[in-house]
Amino acid sequence: MSPKSLPACLVLCLAVAALSACGGAYSTRPLYSADDEAAAPPLSEGLWLRSADGDEPCKIDPSLPVGVWPGCAAWTLVRASATWTITLGSDDTGKGAWIWSSTPYIFASGDPRIFQTRAWGDHYYYRAAFNARVGADGALVEYSETPIRCSASPSAPSENGAPPDRTQDDCYFADRASLIQRARKSTADPGSVLTWRWVRAFTAEDQRSVKEKPVPVEEPAGPSPKPGPKPAT
Repeated sequence: MSPKSLPACLVLCLAVAALSACGGAYSTRPLYSADDEAAAPPLSEGLWLRSADGDEPCKIDPSLPVGVWPGCAAWTLVRASATWTITLGSDDTGKGAWIWSSTPYIFASGDPRIFQTRAWGDHYYYRAAFNARVGADGALVEYSETPIRCSASPSAPSENGAPPDRTQDDCYFADRASLIQRARKSTADPGSVLTWRWVRAFTAEDQRSVKEKPVPVEEPAGPSPKPGPKPAT
């Protein structure tokens, strides 16, 4: 199938709902680049599971292919500086199918480390990571993260079409220094914490299991996402 990615904001809300919602700390230009993550351990590539405070236990046999993991398993595939998930969509014939979608990220070094994800248009969203644990190969195998605390105050264009006044938006950050200052306050006293744990490498069997995963009979809500690229095994 021809590769087409899902709209980035849809990906962020579905795939990265585990990381943060479409909202929170943001900028209208990237505050970080790939150079900013070169000095710190990267995320281990493969399958990751997340848990949140208060989650009900989810029994998973990690040795089984990911396509047969229970629905309670909040998993993400990390591959080539992007997170990958499957969402319910349709194939070229209009039949229901599981579609791969990806969201590139920057995982900047620093204290705390900062995730940067482009959500839609010129909007970049941020969250803070801490309590990282490094594996034997020097890559991260576990970490915690929390939203960068701010007041939800979205700006809207004025009636005459002038650009929004972002000086009144507490979630808008124009520079890296102010973002890091707020991130440090957020990690020092986090309101909600997500824990991510690396499980294992992604295999060809995992890929087959996703392709063979039963599709619910119900039609997906809203417009059907188009097939996206598949992560290489």
